[in-house]
Amino acid sequence: MKIGLILPGNLWFCPYVNIYTQILKDSNIDYDIISWNRDGSESAAETVFNLNVTSFNRYQKLTPFLRYLNFIKKTLRNRKYQKIIVFGPQLGLLLYPFLKNHYKNNFILDYRDLSIEQLPFLNVLFKKVLSISSINILSSEGFKRYLPKGEYVISHNFSSDKAAKRNESSDPIFEKETVNVLTIGSIRDYEANLELVQALGNKNNIKVYFVGKGEVSSLLENYVKDNNIVNVFFHGFYEKEEEAGFIRNASFINIFYPKIKSHSSALSNRFYNALIYKRPMIVTSNSIQGDFVENYKLGLSINDCTDLYDKILSYKSNFEADRFDVSSESLLEVFKSDYDVFYDKVFNFVNNN
Repeated sequence: MKIGLILPGNLWFCPYVNIYTQILKDSNIDYDIISWNRDGSESAAETVFNLNVTSFNRYQKLTPFLRYLNFIKKTLRNRKYQKIIVFGPQLGLLLYPFLKNHYKNNFILDYRDLSIEQLPFLNVLFKKVLSISSINILSSEGFKRYLPKGEYVISHNFSSDKAAKRNESSDPIFEKETVNVLTIGSIRDYEANLELVQALGNKNNIKVYFVGKGEVSSLLENYVKDNNIVNVFFHGFYEKEEEAGFIRNASFINIFYPKIKSHSSALSNRFYNALIYKRPMIVTSNSIQGDFVENYKLGLSINDCTDLYDKILSYKSNFEADRFDVSSESLLEVFKSDYDVFYDKVFNFVNNN
């Protein structure tokens, strides 16, 4: 048995693939990861499509995307995987005829973002994609309100191993006078991040860190320089093994997103990292992340960044570490139960011929 995992872009931007590869390793099953090296940061490999499109606009990317689809099909034909895992609705839709002819009931569709399937003229086709897959996996319950009714499995963006490796109790968060607000991972959503920078820029006893890479990093960095903001810092690309250190150094994890349905329905990697390493979050209210933070008392759920500085100081002064630890563990246990169901479903899929 050999399985192909098909990603929509760079492997660096798809950390969730690790929860699948761990199951494949546990099962002693060989696999390849097929990815698109969009920014030139990955090393060349037989299953990596190398075409840098960082300077392309959205319309110029259409031809490269079609070339990537041809690369995927060629790789699947040559390597003859018995089963595959397809990440993202775009790939599912565009590969539908190929999937129907070669992998009907022998592939998993992993769904992590609202995308082109929300366009009215693609709804019917997307239902067909869902109907021929073996398992349809969602990374958030919030997506169900926008997808066709059906059977879905929830796959949270964390593994039990990662959850077990973090400290059983949280590291000291507010023992120092300075509060560190961390945005880590893919740096997107310029307006939301700019709003945070404007609210916290040059405030006393606050440091703001952007750790990672993304399409708006340079824009934010230029804004900070142009406005002589001295308490906002940028790190850029980091290795995954460095991630825990950055998070443990943070007082808050910033997950303040725009109020659009694609963001309001998703659970981000930062959300899971904040939960696992027990760090308070700053999230957008009236979103699934906002609901969890409010219900479990895990940070600040805000409509906008007005008075965010004062809210942070108030939260710090009223913070109760023991109560926060209990709330974090309570939600983590709910997610672990979901993960166990996911693990069993995928394990059976990859181990049954």
